[in-house]
Amino acid sequence: MIEQLVSALRQLEERISVLEVKIRVLHKGNAASRLIESIPGVGLLSATAAVASFGQCESFESARKFAACLGLTPREHSSGGKQMLLGITKRGNKYVRKLLIHGARAVLKARMNKEAYAEDWAVKLAKRRGHNIAAVALAAKNARRIWAMLRTGEVFRVDYAQQTALTRNRPGWIEAVPINVTRRQLTRLPRQSQLDGTHRSDRGYDSSTIGLCFEHDRVIEP
Repeated sequence: MIEQLVSALRQLEERISVLEVKIRVLHKGNAASRLIESIPGVGLLSATAAVASFGQCESFESARKFAACLGLTPREHSSGGKQMLLGITKRGNKYVRKLLIHGARAVLKARMNKEAYAEDWAVKLAKRRGHNIAAVALAAKNARRIWAMLRTGEVFRVDYAQQTALTRNRPGWIEAVPINVTRRQLTRLPRQSQLDGTHRSDRGYDSSTIGLCFEHDRVIEP
């Protein structure tokens, strides 16, 4: 009886080894899978599973919708103008969500108690709110990174957020307005010029492809 169980276990391990080799071959031959593998917390299995399940993420209009498809966005129970956010929905693709969370746990484990990552937002969140909350938050962040990289084809850069912040602080920085925003709606946007002398939208768009953009306190056409 024991010998049969051991034999079955060995056969199972051989099958797993064969499948792992096939997955590695598919991964090496897929540019999208190799691209998102550069994200910290996204490994071989996570990258191949995400690409196999969602392709280039053409079905999702935004990164938040892609994260919601994986069940990594919070449930909401709001009424009377009061917003109440609960735990994540846990809807959608359970396998990809599990891989992303496990990858995020590995990243946090490697970065905790290391001086080089003392200012990392995920490490700070783990110390403030706990390891599990930080792992889910990092997994949700990685899901949004996957969507952005698959849609744009850009390579992951660790200093992207820092470079973006420096760019937005430059004098004369212009951010475009979404194409579905009308001139009538522009007058209802909050006046940030009272704070920093410019009028900016919440999201950055390419002014060469959108119709309108902000420059100081007036709307111009590029």
